[in-house]
Amino acid sequence: MKTNILIKLKAKAKESIRRALVTLKRNPSLIPLIALAISFIYYSFNLTYISQTTSLINAKHMGISCFISMLFSMLSFVCMLNAFPKRQKPNYLMLTVLAIMFIGIIFFDNYYYNRIISSTIEITEQRYFVPEAMKVVKGHI
Repeated sequence: MKTNILIKLKAKAKESIRRALVTLKRNPSLIPLIALAISFIYYSFNLTYISQTTSLINAKHMGISCFISMLFSMLSFVCMLNAFPKRQKPNYLMLTVLAIMFIGIIFFDNYYYNRIISSTIEITEQRYFVPEAMKVVKGHI
């Protein structure tokens, strides 16, 4: 009885994996969309570290660079979904806008990271969030 149930579960698992692979084969634009979603979620869940670092260092344009990076990260979802409409050719204008947003994200995250590096603060146990913010920004890039 137990082996019969295990065989059925194994067959269902194989079938669900096969269906997922067929879906990815028919719609390969899901792969970068999933990677974009993971990157955005990681960045947005760790905004506390970034805001604490921004308030501690308070260097020129740190807040606006963080804001623009977050904005471009959110808007890139819309561009990605519009760039690859279902059962149609890719929208090259949206792909261009998406590439510009990615360049902007990289630029503003690098700007933010360089502001942290160039600051002259001392990292202590109370300022644990500074290295965490650096990791988050590098991960977002």
